Amino acid sequence: SQEGETEGLVVELTGLKRTAGGFVTMAFRYRNTGANPYTFPHAPLVRNAYLLDSKNRQKYEVALDRNQQRLCSETLNFSFPDGVTLKSGESITLWAKFAAPPESTKTVNVHLPLAPPFDDVAIAGSGAGSEGAGSAVAGSVVGLDAALKELAGAPVAGM
Repeated sequence: SQEGETEGLVVELTGLKRTAGGFVTMAFRYRNTGANPYTFPHAPLVRNAYLLDSKNRQKYEVALDRNQQRLCSETLNFSFPDGVTLKSGESITLWAKFAAPPESTKTVNVHLPLAPPFDDVAIAGSGAGSEGAGSAVAGSVVGLDAALKELAGAPVAGM
């Protein structure tokens, strides 16, 4: 659990576990501990989450099903004109699936929208799961060197 990027928003990582088919399932929650309502920005939050295996220099994005749909909580409703609002004391729990890093990778950095990174999070469970169960899904793994090369020359927003 840690403070989000907005006062009163707490982000909790509630689970990170290897599952059948060679996946890692992540569960997390946003809680409004502030006195005022919190309205999420107009963006699909979960699809922007990722895992970072710094040991192997790999980025794991939310996996896709055979229809190229993200395997995660649906947050497209956050894009309604008024967004989704959490009243004081309310929370929303979300989830996402990722291609599993190699079995030798025991910890990853978890990057969730609206929160600082969760560093060195242990992945629970073991094994790659049942063979073939993930054949209808695709996970995106991006080498950090390639990702950094893509970012070269990209505009940087000022603070």
